[in-house]
Order: sequence, then C-alpha cells, then structure tokens
Amino acid sequence: MIKNVTPDTIHEFSSILIAASRWLKENNKEMWRYDELTVYALLNKNDMSEMFIGCLNNEAVATIIVQQNDPVFWPEKTNNNALYIHKFAVKRACAGRGISRDMIHWVKNEAERQNKKYIRLDCASDRESLCRFYEKQGFKHIEDRQVDDFHVSLYEYKI
Repeated sequence: MIKNVTPDTIHEFSSILIAASRWLKENNKEMWRYDELTVYALLNKNDMSEMFIGCLNNEAVATIIVQQNDPVFWPEKTNNNALYIHKFAVKRACAGRGISRDMIHWVKNEAERQNKKYIRLDCASDRESLCRFYEKQGFKHIEDRQVDDFHVSLYEYKI
C-alpha cells in the first residue's frame, strides 16, 4: 500500500531517507546529505502532498516524492505533462522484495490517472544497477548531464 505522508508519518519518511543516505555513504555511493533529509528540510522544499510512503504489512518501508515539475534537473520541461520522481528509497531490510517495482508501478498508475504523458527522473550516472533497474521498468535514457556538482542520467517513461 502506498499512502500520502501525514504529520504523523513525516518522521518515518525522513528516517527511511536518512538510513538510506547512511547506507549509501558507507558503501561509497554518497547521494543525499543529512541536512536535506530532516523533517524541516523536507517540508521546507516539498509539499506534504508530494511525499508518499510505501508500506509492507502496515510498516513504512519506502519513500518517494512525486512532483508536477522539476526546474533543477528538467528546466526545459515546463508544460505540466509529466510527473517527476525524487527521494526514492527502500529500507535495506526490505530490499529485493519487489517494493521498488511496486512503487514505480504505482507512479505509472498515478500518471495515467492524472492524464500525464511522461514520468521523468534523474539518478546518479555512476549507479549502473539503479540505471538498469529504471530501464527494466521501461524508462528510456534521455541524456547524461552535469547539474551543479552532480553527474546525472535523465530517464523518461512514456505513458
């Protein structure tokens, strides 16, 4: 089940992201900084209606932010015909159970419900397994680019 974050679940959302960030750093794949993942930082940058938690047996196990635009990584795409994925993470203890695939499937359904034509996302260019995961989900690699200090691969899924 996937549900909107509420004031009662925002701390769980933040803690899943913080744990993912720590794991990435421990494995020399640092991506998100702690100060971007606090409840305050998340709410300062995102509307709560954009944040979702994936649950397994009533336990919060995954996070995803789904936005209507992305001026940082997709500044040339401003026609409101897509959903944009960010802060997608799954608890390590739940990895390999198909939760990531289910979350992406949910976003695809949400995009159809909202009559969007695309789902777009960015990921670190050096994350080969992550890039392959998105490609297996039907996302097409659009391009690699540098945004500030980040080397990212941009992906798009056509609805």
